[in-house]
Amino acid sequence: MTRWATIALAGALATGCVSKSKYNELESMYDAAVKERDKAQAELAKEQEEADRLKGKLDDRNQVFLDVYDTLLEIREKKLAKVKIEDGRAVLQLESDVLFPSGSAELTKEGKEAVQQIAKMLAKGKGTFQVEGHTDADPIHSEQFPDNWYLGAARAITVVEAMIDAGMPAERLSAASYGDTRPVASNDSKAGKAENRRIEVVWQPELDEVLPFKKMLKRLKKEKGKR
Repeated sequence: MTRWATIALAGALATGCVSKSKYNELESMYDAAVKERDKAQAELAKEQEEADRLKGKLDDRNQVFLDVYDTLLEIREKKLAKVKIEDGRAVLQLESDVLFPSGSAELTKEGKEAVQQIAKMLAKGKGTFQVEGHTDADPIHSEQFPDNWYLGAARAITVVEAMIDAGMPAERLSAASYGDTRPVASNDSKAGKAENRRIEVVWQPELDEVLPFKKMLKRLKKEKGKR
């Protein structure tokens, strides 16, 4: 629109054969085209600024991930927990049989020491973590734990409290129970059940702005392709 309006106006002025009304019409077209261009450029600049801001946040989060992962590897080297990447999540996996007596949510001495060592190492860095309680499929029916959901929740909360006692900021922790709904092995064998009884400490990255950032980049590339 801008290019054609400019050409028409310039051509008319060059030939000198244009009426005042036609000139005014062409001038209005030109002004409208310039405004449209300026508006598009302003919007593009604003979106570029927003994309840069989001990219900066994403770069910061990537660095946090690298720092967290280095700490997880150090924890694994000390044999305090297993480390795995699952569905894009960095996970510390601790065996419940080491942490708790059977059917209990009270940490053993060895388990408490391991949890506190892990907490002290994680507290030095950044990031938030969710402590998840998992059980095997054997039913439990007690006054304290009516079912496996209660047992998983109680164990997760116990671990969170131990981590806080060791210096981990409470605002960086949360607790959840999955009961026996997320087995990592078959519950048909003793070994499989032992694997399923576990505590997982999961790093919770803040990815709320990653998708908007990707959409913003896509739109910017599309807009720049039109220019």
